[in-house]
Amino acid sequence: TACQRAALAHVRAQASLNHQTALPGVRERFKSLGYGESDLQAVFGWIQDLAPMCVQVNLEYMGRFMETDDYYRTVFEVEMTKGASSASIESGRRVGWERELFG
Repeated sequence: TACQRAALAHVRAQASLNHQTALPGVRERFKSLGYGESDLQAVFGWIQDLAPMCVQVNLEYMGRFMETDDYYRTVFEVEMTKGASSASIESGRRVGWERELFG
C-alpha cells in the first residue's frame, strides 16, 4: 500500500542518515584496529548480503496469517498483539515506537 511504501522510505532515509553519521567513527575505529577501507567495505558487504537474521515467530499462532498475507502489518492494523503489552499500547509507548520506526 502507499502507507507501507512511505513507511519503508522513511526507514531507509533514517537508516541512511544514521549510517552517514556513524561512518566517520567506524572508519576511525577500524583504522585504530589496523584495518583498512577494503576491510570495512567487506564487512558492510557481508552484513548487507550474508549476515543471518533470526526473527522469532510463533508459527502455531502466526502461521495462518503468514499464509494469507504478503505484508507486514502493525499492531494497529491487526488490532491484536502477542508482544507489547496492552498497557504499552494504551500509554502511547507503542505509538511512539511505531512512529519512530515507520514515520
